[in-house]
Amino acid sequence: MIKKIIWWFFPSQILVFLLSFIKYHTVGLLQYINISFIIGGILLFISISVYLLNTGFFDVTTEGFRRVFNRNKLKKEELDEMRPMSELITFNYIPMLVNALIMLIIMAIALLFYYYV
Repeated sequence: MIKKIIWWFFPSQILVFLLSFIKYHTVGLLQYINISFIIGGILLFISISVYLLNTGFFDVTTEGFRRVFNRNKLKKEELDEMRPMSELITFNYIPMLVNALIMLIIMAIALLFYYYV
């Protein structure tokens, strides 16, 4: 688990510095705060979305859409044999979620450092 978190953490930090250098042509505290907020927020959004899909929250909705839009094309037995959405998404979201939270915590510490020091 720690290996996967490290595998997510270091490339995301390198990405923050690269994007900061590409966009702002410098690497500073304010640039780090801006870019890490965006990347951390995106990773948090993706990991929470994958969590919702894994829990089966949208299984009823996707089942209803399958039945409505494939009513004439597929037989009832074929529709019943289709796997639910929660079984299709098997991505482990926990390392991404932990990395996003670590990035946002580091960003918040940097933000406090920026305003109070």
